Amino acid sequence: MKDESFEKLLTWFDADRDCAGERYERLRKKLIAFFEHRHIPAEEQADKTFDRVAALLEKGKDVPPEKQEQYCLGVARNLAREFWHSRENRSTKHEPSAMANGDPVAEQLCEERQQAWIDRKDKCAKHCLEQLKPDQRRLLFLYCDGDGEMRARNRRKLAEELGISDEALRVRVHRTRHIVRECYRDCLKRHGI
Repeated sequence: MKDESFEKLLTWFDADRDCAGERYERLRKKLIAFFEHRHIPAEEQADKTFDRVAALLEKGKDVPPEKQEQYCLGVARNLAREFWHSRENRSTKHEPSAMANGDPVAEQLCEERQQAWIDRKDKCAKHCLEQLKPDQRRLLFLYCDGDGEMRARNRRKLAEELGISDEALRVRVHRTRHIVRECYRDCLKRHGI
């Protein structure tokens, strides 16, 4: 980040330079913890978060002072998604089908390996869904059922059925998805995927 952008970021945190520095350091620690929890290079991504926020401020993004931390954490969540998405894209370069180079025998072997690779991923997904309690599994399936307005109606109905708010339902589903995601990631690692 350029010095000028960094200065603007600090000023955005607080007009008092000392207070701004303290807020920056506190938020940087939170960002590092956020990325470490997700097994992502923490300091690098925390710095990228601030770079991205500074660039958005340069473009005129206006964020109220009481929302600054939330905004930075939102940017961090987007960076985490980008990190995992790019990591998944890099891993497809090593899929068996990408290594055949036109040899018919190698292609056949690659197809078989690719099918085995897909089967292992499917088994991991099934295994992780089976690890959930029946009510968690039902919650996840019902929450994802339908599309558009139908999905929104289903979610409202589900929240009413459970006697919780829409926000509480989202949190519950997010936690359940996190359990599945962690299980799936561990399963793939165990199978060398």
